[in-house]
Order: sequence, then C-alpha cells, then structure tokens
Amino acid sequence: MAESAPDDSINKYGAAYKAAVRGGTQDRVTLKEFHIREPTSPIDLSGNRIFHLLALHGHSEIVTELLDLSSPPHGLSTRNLKGDTSLHEAARFGKKVATAEAMLCKDGSLISARNQLGESPLYLAAAYGHRDMFHFLAEKQFSKNEWRRNDGCTILHAAVMGEYYCIYMFSKFKYVFIIEFTLHDLHSNGKLISCASSQPGLAFEIVNKYPDLISKHDQMGNTALNLLVQSPSTFRSGTIYSCRMLCSSAFIPQDMAAIIIYIWFFGEVGRCPGDPENPGDSIPGKLTRFLIRCPLFAKIYDAKQKHQFAMKLAKCLIKREKKWRYHGDSGEDRSDIRISGPLLENANMSNEKNRIKDPLFQATKLGIVEVVANILEDFPGAIAMLDENCKNILHLAVEHRQFEVFEFMKTKKFPIATMVLEVDKNGNTALHLAAKLGDHRPKNVAGVIEQMSWEVLFFQLIKDHSMPQVFSQQNNKGQTAEEVFDKTHKNLLGMAEKWTKETTNTLMIISVLIATINVTGAFTIPGGYNQDSGYPIHLNNVDFSLFMVYLVTALIFCILTLGASISAHLSRFQKDDFYISLPLKILIAKTSLFYSLVFTVMSIAQGVVLETNGDIPFLFIVAAIGGTCIIWFLTIAIYVDITFPLYHYLTHLFIQLLPYSWQAKLNSFFR
Repeated sequence: MAESAPDDSINKYGAAYKAAVRGGTQDRVTLKEFHIREPTSPIDLSGNRIFHLLALHGHSEIVTELLDLSSPPHGLSTRNLKGDTSLHEAARFGKKVATAEAMLCKDGSLISARNQLGESPLYLAAAYGHRDMFHFLAEKQFSKNEWRRNDGCTILHAAVMGEYYCIYMFSKFKYVFIIEFTLHDLHSNGKLISCASSQPGLAFEIVNKYPDLISKHDQMGNTALNLLVQSPSTFRSGTIYSCRMLCSSAFIPQDMAAIIIYIWFFGEVGRCPGDPENPGDSIPGKLTRFLIRCPLFAKIYDAKQKHQFAMKLAKCLIKREKKWRYHGDSGEDRSDIRISGPLLENANMSNEKNRIKDPLFQATKLGIVEVVANILEDFPGAIAMLDENCKNILHLAVEHRQFEVFEFMKTKKFPIATMVLEVDKNGNTALHLAAKLGDHRPKNVAGVIEQMSWEVLFFQLIKDHSMPQVFSQQNNKGQTAEEVFDKTHKNLLGMAEKWTKETTNTLMIISVLIATINVTGAFTIPGGYNQDSGYPIHLNNVDFSLFMVYLVTALIFCILTLGASISAHLSRFQKDDFYISLPLKILIAKTSLFYSLVFTVMSIAQGVVLETNGDIPFLFIVAAIGGTCIIWFLTIAIYVDITFPLYHYLTHLFIQLLPYSWQAKLNSFFR
C-alpha cells in the first residue's frame, strides 16, 4: 500500500508536477490551486512536494507567491523520502538564493533541519559547491552543529570531496560567467568558452572563515587534508600528466603529447600567460583562449588548474595543521582528536577505524611526492615519525614501491642509511621490505620483465644505501633480505623468463623473414644484369647505390636483432640479469628490428624508382609522400609505445650513476 501511494500521486497530481517543473505564467494558477487544496501531498516517487520541485528548478517568484497564500505556510517544512526539506533542495541545486531567502523569512527553523544523513542545508551548499548559497546560509547559521553530518564530515570535508578548489572566470564576447570549478564546469550552454582568469574557490573560503574545521575529523579519522591526500588524481604525480605514469598509459605517444601541452602551453593558475595588465590580448593569452575551445585542450587545462589549486590548498592545510600534528600540544582543544602510532600504542583505543591518519604516511604510500616534499621541507623533524607498525616513511615508500619519494629523500640528503637500519614490528628493515614482493605493483610498470627489472633496481638502490650489517640482518622469521627476495620473486622470475623467451622467439622469426626479403632483393636487383658484362644495368646510377645501401643496412640490423635476441634467449635468468643485461638486450633487439623494417621499406621504394627510371606521375609522387609520412608517423608512434617502458627504466638506471645534484634536476624534469 505504501508503494502504491506515490504512483497514485503521480497520476492524480501530474498537472501540478509539470507546472512546478515548467514554472511558467500559466502554471502559476495551477500551482496556487493545488497548494491551497493539498499543500502537503507528494507529487513524485521521491515524496517531493511542490516546494521541493520549485526549489529544485529555481522558481523563486512562485515560491514567494505560494508562501504568501497562507500563514503559517503549509508544506514548507514537509520532508521527502530522504528527509530533505524544500530548503535542502534549494541549497543542493543552488539556482537562486532568493528561493532560500523567501523560505527562511517564513520559517527560520529550516536552517537547522537535517535529512536522514544528518546533512543541513549549509552542508549541502558546501557539498555541491554553491558559493552564493553557502555564504547566504552561513550568515543565517548560528550553531556549529549544522557544520557536520552524521558520519562526522564537516562542511570543509564536503568542499574537499567535491573538489571545489577554485573559481574560473570564463568569458565569451561581452559576457562573463563565474563558475565554481568542477570537472564538468568547462562548458556554458553546451559550448566551450575561454578562460580569462582563475582564483581560489569555496574550499579556501571555508578554511579562511572557519579555520577550526581544519583539525576536525570524521568517524573514519579523516581530516580535510586526509581526504585531499587520499585522491592521487588530485595531484599531478598521480595522473597521466606525470612522466612517471606514462608506462601505465593505454597509448604512450598520446599521453606524451598531453604532457607537452600541459607543461608548455598553459601557464600558472590565476592568470593567462602574457601581458599581466591585459593577458587576454597578448599572443600567449590568445593562444590559450584558442586552444581551450577544443575539448581535448580544455580537459588538459582543467586538470592543470585542479592540480595547482589542490597543491595550494594542501600547503594551506599543512601549515594550519602543523601545531598539533608535528609539534605536540598548542593549547588548542583536541578533545575530539585521537592520534595513533607507536608513541601511543598503549593508549586505550575504542575503535581502530577512529584513529587519525597521518597525511605524510598517506602521501608516501600513494606516491604523492608533492605533498611529501612540502611536509618534509617545512617540517624536517617529521622524518622521524613512525606509524602504528613502527614503519618510517622510508619503509612505507619502499614497501609501496614509490620510487619518486625515495629519490626525493635521497637528493635532499635525509639520513637514509640510518633509516634503513630501523625495523618495524616484524623485524623488517627497509631492505627486507624492498626485497618483498607484495601486492603493491607500481602503476608505471608495463609488463613482467619491466616489473622484475624495477624490483631488482629498487632492491639494489636500497642495498647501495645500506650499512654492511643490514645485509645479514634477519627479521622475526629468521630471513635475510636476500632470502626474502629469492622466495617472494620466484614466480615473477619464472613469468619474466617465459615472457622473455616468447618475445625473443618472435623477434628472431620476424628478423629472419625481413633478412630473407633483403637477401632476395640483393640478388634480384631492379633492371636486371647486363648480359655481356654480367654487372647490374644500373650499377653506375646513384639510385642503385642508395638501393644497395638500404639493403645492406637492413641486413645489418636484422643480424643485430638476431644476435641480441639469441643472447637474451640463452641468458641464465638470474635476478642480476634483469638489472641491465636483459632490458638492454631486448631494447637493442626491438630497436634493431624497427630500423631493419624502416630500411627494408626504403629499399623497396628505391627499387620502384629504379624500375621506372624516375618516370612517375606527379600526383602519384605527392600521394606516395603523403601516405609515407602518415605510415612513418604511425610506425614511430607504435615503436615508442612498445619500447618506452624499457627506455624509461634504463634512463632511471643511468641517472643513478650521476651526482645527486644532477639526479635532483633530472628527476624533477622527468617527474
């Protein structure tokens, strides 16, 4: 019976529902008649009343007219099935502040009404990023109880979860629109419009207006900074716009182009590049406006603004949290804060999930090197912090295979050798954790051979920064780091061996086929032989010399491919072979095969020129050149997509041989 009631309401009050959605002049009569007759009746399946729908669609004038029909107003405080009042809907959709103002003038108690999740209208305005609505409701709000919902999330949590970091001012012709930043706010009326400027958004405004909320945590122990750090895609290091993530790309050349656009075409947040007084009229500003009209470029611009403002917000939150996070008691009220870790391991914690999470540990585990760098540069003493498992940040970076975090610590000359010596509650040093193959496979690893190579490299790097006594040190299971590595990497080593042999077999077969084509072409030359002398007819022709050069070069690369493939195929497949030997051999084999294919095609094209004596129609030449350029472009793109993971690995391996000052610059470049 309860389920049939809403269905009957839709049939019976369909006219009122449509009128509330449209909100036209003719609809006002229908709405007034319905409101006088049945002000509290639901008109849709969600249990919404007329005021809910009017607030949803922003018909503030009709709301005012209906409110004047009765005193006190009927149906205004009635809730739908989710427990939302009409003011909740006005705050959620935020179309007109006048709607909320009219409602509060009639019933001021709506400001403190909560739905089933414990959300107040103020919370919903923050959760959906409606700045004007939020500030209007904040002026009417006198109780801090409406800052939170049932799970402990505050209005600052809501703004951070919604990613409302900045405001963009988009301009088109003579019109200016101020839009709260979200991933979907790049279009106006279905058409993309260009950016004039950007500025901090609602999350920053809440931080400045209610600084006490920075240290507040929800039932899961998350502060706003914790929520910000929990999303790696909020920062550049966790997206495709970071060079370290290229290997996880579906098509690497495409993301390479995106990174170039990200870095070189769009300037810093808060301004378009060019003339600071009138940036839109400068050449860089016009270029930015032109590019951002394309959805692909707009997506990249959107991401850059998001990353830079998120980092600014993170810095702001870090500085505000430092008093209680890293320097102990500051005189602030911390009655609702619970801190976990070895320093308080004897404390009586009623619920494990309520423990406050440290953003430094979170950022380290997720590889958000920007946040880690900011915390450690501002508060170097945080390097000594331990988590609940007695692990320092080096342990966590190693365990989660966050290479960039380790590189940052190394180039900043933190005491890595001392940190490696420290053990967690299981007796593992950082070298043990580097040796253990866990469930934390890096996203920037393409295949099994790359994964095995990175595992060996990481283990070797930690080993190079360890004191000799660490090599023989045993954990609580009586295992040294070498023993842990051999045991946990046994299956991966077997898969890498199988993959290598299958790959080298394929490379050898293809190289032999290409070599056969070139050998055949060398003895069946274009134009044939002179029957009197036995020499090729085109022997003295420059085109014939080029033809032979291409053939011989292709054969040389085929032999090089064959040699490198055989050498890799017959390797011992010990872990040290994956450090440099096998990756280098496979890269040489793939690269040589690529060049052998290139020179084979060039020799075929040169053979066509010899056969026709250069007498080729002009249109055919133009079409051939155009087609060749397209084919070469696609071929190079495919080659880059196939070989980049190995180049990426060998580049980082080479960087490790350089001085620390050079390493810092190169790592910053490749980041």
